[in-house]
Amino acid sequence: MLGALYASEQDSPGVRKQRDEYRCWLEQVDVRNLVFIDEAGIHLGMVRLFARAFRGQRAVDGVPRNQGTNVSVIGALSLDGLIASMTLKGSVDTAAFLSYSYCQDQ
Repeated sequence: MLGALYASEQDSPGVRKQRDEYRCWLEQVDVRNLVFIDEAGIHLGMVRLFARAFRGQRAVDGVPRNQGTNVSVIGALSLDGLIASMTLKGSVDTAAFLSYSYCQDQ
């Protein structure tokens, strides 16, 4: 099978046992109680490195003079949909995450 490489450790008896135990546990979970939190970062000054142009023509475009800033987004998702999101300049550190989680408890 082309392009189907995986870590050979997945075949070990211990890992297979853990996977089976996890499946059994997962069947007991009430999915209505699950909430998934994810964080993503975006750099606003990103510029494409490649472009298309007509044959024989050069692709030309302007780019922002300033480097741009980093923006982070944190969101919580449940079976009911998006619960809450927060956007902030910079990266998510402990203080930012605690602030996000504190606001959700209110």
